[in-house]
Amino acid sequence: MLTKWDEYPIHQIPVPIAQPVSNDPNIYDRYWWAMFSDTADTHIGFGLTMHPNKQLIDAAFSISRGGKQEALFASGFMPVDRTTKVGPITLTVVEPLRKLHLHVDSVEGLSADLYFDAITGPLEEPRFVRTVGTTVTGDVTRLAQFGQATGTIEFRGEQIELEPGKWFCLRDRSWGTRGMPSSAPGAPAPTRSAAFWWFGAVFADECFAAVVQEDSDGTAHVRSAAKLPRFAPGTTVMDEKFQHSDMIAIDVDFIPHTRWAAHAEVRLGPRGLLNEAFDIQPITRFQQKGLGYLHPEWPLGKVFGDERVGRESWDLDEIDPLCLEHVHTQQVCFITRADGTRGVGIFEQGIIGPHVPSRLPDGFGEQLPASL
Repeated sequence: MLTKWDEYPIHQIPVPIAQPVSNDPNIYDRYWWAMFSDTADTHIGFGLTMHPNKQLIDAAFSISRGGKQEALFASGFMPVDRTTKVGPITLTVVEPLRKLHLHVDSVEGLSADLYFDAITGPLEEPRFVRTVGTTVTGDVTRLAQFGQATGTIEFRGEQIELEPGKWFCLRDRSWGTRGMPSSAPGAPAPTRSAAFWWFGAVFADECFAAVVQEDSDGTAHVRSAAKLPRFAPGTTVMDEKFQHSDMIAIDVDFIPHTRWAAHAEVRLGPRGLLNEAFDIQPITRFQQKGLGYLHPEWPLGKVFGDERVGRESWDLDEIDPLCLEHVHTQQVCFITRADGTRGVGIFEQGIIGPHVPSRLPDGFGEQLPASL
């Protein structure tokens, strides 16, 4: 079926753009943002995903502030032309890789009108291919980019303005196949353990991004880090040259009886062109189930069969830290570089099952998710 996208010279195979290259139900195309203040007291999350072989689009918007977290979920039928709107959530690409606009209509006191303006170029992370036995559970390409967040949000009756220069956004775009939320019909569910970290830091002169995904014994499937300089005047999006390393060491002190970080240290390099060390002090916690990750009712890619909108809220001090849906977190942090320079950023982790390097036992049984 032809759509407006077939007007552009972007075809990779001899079929219309709207036709997926495979009938794999786990093919997806996703936008994701994490926005945070320079005071590290507020975290705003957003995600929107197309699932073309399920004819599904889903999205979520969530805010963590003052020990409370509110979330809004939407799911519906994917438009053939892939319009990035579902329910009250709309994303608009104003200028590719430079400026995006997110609008969330008010639903029970939660709304947003926000802009992302890039302050670095986009980082292409290494292609991620993950297998469990003979089954490919993930084959993903992802870009990461830092930007400034501006606009307004409504949270628990409070109108909050995101002042220019005071709020930042680490966003990604990813696409490919991702094993969520189930295996093929009749196949046994994957039984594996996983450790995942994503680290992003904003400083006055440059930004850092790192991602690590490991098995329970510490064997890495992805280990990648880069330093992204801020745009210089007149810089075009693709001009920037980044410094990379595949040597990343992460040491986490956990809050007792949880899988949440109380403190962390991250080392990038010295292999490659990076040689940086960071001290991470978490301030605000954001439960990733607010964007659908491990959520029991609103998981990514769930087909409801109709259009739905849902709302949820929770007190961050009252949830069970060892319940599976609460293990995957992001924490807004104050980050200090080895030279004493201070910045702000996020530290994301989700450790499911045993992880030898972290000295964590299996606490979740045998049936584990195919993907975070």
